[in-house]
Amino acid sequence: MSYNTIFDSADDFRGYADGIQADTTLRQLLPSIRATALEMQKIITSEAFAAIAEKTAPEGVESSVMEEGLDLLKSALASGALYRYAIFAAVKKNGSDASLYKYQHEEMKDVWVENYWKAMDALLDFLDANGTIGGWGSSAACTDREALPVKNAEQFDRYFAIGRSSLFYQKVLYLIRETWPGIAARIRGFEKDDKVMDLARRALCYSVLAKVVVHFDITEFPRSIRFDYNHEYTRGSSVQDRDRLHNYFSQAAGSALAGIDQAIRAASDADAEADSNLETDKFFKIL
Repeated sequence: MSYNTIFDSADDFRGYADGIQADTTLRQLLPSIRATALEMQKIITSEAFAAIAEKTAPEGVESSVMEEGLDLLKSALASGALYRYAIFAAVKKNGSDASLYKYQHEEMKDVWVENYWKAMDALLDFLDANGTIGGWGSSAACTDREALPVKNAEQFDRYFAIGRSSLFYQKVLYLIRETWPGIAARIRGFEKDDKVMDLARRALCYSVLAKVVVHFDITEFPRSIRFDYNHEYTRGSSVQDRDRLHNYFSQAAGSALAGIDQAIRAASDADAEADSNLETDKFFKIL
């Protein structure tokens, strides 16, 4: 699939993400468009991306639905591309009569990242609602969630506010898969205990967040963390901020795990006490 045919022209591109100079051509934007498209395909699969970009409607899906999907895809693609192109745009502008201050450059990048996230959230929600497009509903990116205790962004949001971001959830899905087996082993036999499962989900989400703040780029943080710390990082603060966040999330996860152990002990003690009141254990007075 050719990425240079998704947008008809630079004006078409500006219709989805304005902020480039009038003399910027679509050819100049293509490397950034291509890099963003490749990133998007890792998230929504190349099959779903191509199906939407080429408006290949599966049986039962109307053309108007595909138009909606293409609009969402182009919004995400344009915003992500502009974030990548921002440094070239800044150099180009500063070489002209109009200067661009550093704070303006950072603010523009913030806006483009936020727009990209919102568009990708909407695109993923669109695919969940139309799972036959590009085989999304049967892809591993979608079916893997069914085996996990936290199956979507809305459920993750119950334990930490990620703005119900489907993009963030999809990005950390591999961490959820990686982290869950250790917690699952800890609660074996108590999967139907609501209190234990609630604590297990909490431990899972906070453990994942502890890994995110250490290993992810700032642009991949959920909005609730990204906007609180974005300027500190971009202005060159030390890694202590990340360490502080990592410690906070790790302690929260540890607290939930301790709660699991306590709940299991309490349930086990209750079972033992109930078992001791058997008819065969009673003593009868002989008159």
